[in-house]
Amino acid sequence: MKKQIFAILTALLLAIGIAPGAFAGVVSNSVAVPMNLSVPESISLSLSTNSVTLTSAAQSANITLTAGWQIQGGHTSATIYSFFSQAPVAGSTSIAFSQFSTQYNSGATVVCNQPAFTASIGVAGQNCGTFSFPNISTTLNSSQAVTLTLTAAPSTFSGIVGNYTGGVLNVVFQIV
Repeated sequence: MKKQIFAILTALLLAIGIAPGAFAGVVSNSVAVPMNLSVPESISLSLSTNSVTLTSAAQSANITLTAGWQIQGGHTSATIYSFFSQAPVAGSTSIAFSQFSTQYNSGATVVCNQPAFTASIGVAGQNCGTFSFPNISTTLNSSQAVTLTLTAAPSTFSGIVGNYTGGVLNVVFQIV
């Protein structure tokens, strides 16, 4: 009985034009899909710490800055800037910006009372120096660690007592 039903169904399918296996191997035409890729330029700066405490026993602290970039060609400079936007204060007494200095990668010491940067970054009289990356026009995708040393002059601790808080050292990375 089952063989008869199968034979009848097969005959009906053949009669209406559907052969066994007719669904296998049918392929459409190939359609091309245009694709574009857009990767914007980006730069980043991260610091090894989010605060620094200086004392008469530890008058300096190292901060590791990691600058990263993915840029197009044509840029001519990459610079890290450091400047104070706020002095440390205890009550109504603040510590002068000129009592602090910075060094990048153990280079020259720069007192934090420098005039305005040529870029519109920082605050005149509160600027602490810069670090420039060489060969930025040929290094288009990279990152580099830089050590920034912040130091308080020994005279800073002479004749003062207390906790001076609220000082803010800003660090900015710019590619031009």
